[in-house]
Amino acid sequence: MEVISFMAEKRNKSQTAFRDYMAICFLTVLALRRNELVGLKWSDIDFESSSANIFQKGGTYKLLPVPINVLKLLREYKDRYGESCVYIFSPVRNNATGKLDKPLHTSYIYQLVTKTVFNVTKGKRATPHSFRKSFIEIALNNNEDFISIINATGHATVEMVKYYDTRDTLRNNAVHGMAKLV
Repeated sequence: MEVISFMAEKRNKSQTAFRDYMAICFLTVLALRRNELVGLKWSDIDFESSSANIFQKGGTYKLLPVPINVLKLLREYKDRYGESCVYIFSPVRNNATGKLDKPLHTSYIYQLVTKTVFNVTKGKRATPHSFRKSFIEIALNNNEDFISIINATGHATVEMVKYYDTRDTLRNNAVHGMAKLV
């Protein structure tokens, strides 16, 4: 993916660039919602079992595996910048109070994604939620079963997963059957 490659090249420039690269990776690989991403704490990551305990929409937790390459990024970030805050995705400085005891705002993640995608893809538009949609469609293309996708995304039903699947809307369309009337 162009966006991940672009962010990877910039990650060593600053703590902010590295944090933002990790945010894009988490949105892509773990299909997180913005509030799930910014609410992620260091204590939610289990480096031994390669997992993350995600506080999700609806007020429940879901346990997700964290791929080893994403875990290595987290460890590299932690080794390089420490745990200055309980939240993984926190501001790197706070001019108002000087304290870094809060998560990034979800609007920051929205702006990060929309601006980065627009610039990297020369005008294409995407939101953080686009990463969830892409995750589902790629998983379906890879013949992942619905239960695996539901476990990853936290959706309650297969119907919700199908809602995000727009891969074949031209081919699988009732218009083709209606054309027989003409």
